Amino acid sequence: MSARRPLALALAAGAVLATGCGAAEGSDVQDAEFREPARQAVAAAVRDFSDATGDRDYEQICADYLAAPLVKRLDDAKGTDRCPDQIERSLRDVSETELAIREVRISGENAVAVVQPTGTGEVEAQARFTLVREGPRWKLSGIG
Repeated sequence: MSARRPLALALAAGAVLATGCGAAEGSDVQDAEFREPARQAVAAAVRDFSDATGDRDYEQICADYLAAPLVKRLDDAKGTDRCPDQIERSLRDVSETELAIREVRISGENAVAVVQPTGTGEVEAQARFTLVREGPRWKLSGIG
């Protein structure tokens, strides 16, 4: 395997860490057309997370785009580094790629965004980003 991993492999690694990690440096999010404001807000949260990931701004990812219980779990994990260090390690070898948000489902204070990495020339499986509303913002709470 090359030193650079496609996003799908990084997402799998992120899922093991329960980090809810996303796109890579140079990423571009392509949205399906979401007309309802609530779905637009969820898609925007995924876009913002992707942008911060592309910028390699791991502090911002943990502060602004991951749900508080997830950040606490990462910070408190025995024998591990703080959240930003874990996010950086999980995404270190991600190659450039694009994300397409295929679907957004909302149920109360919870949402699922179906995301498909694209642009690597390989067929990649879809991932499901789970989000939770914290105040006025949607934040990532996991990936599966």
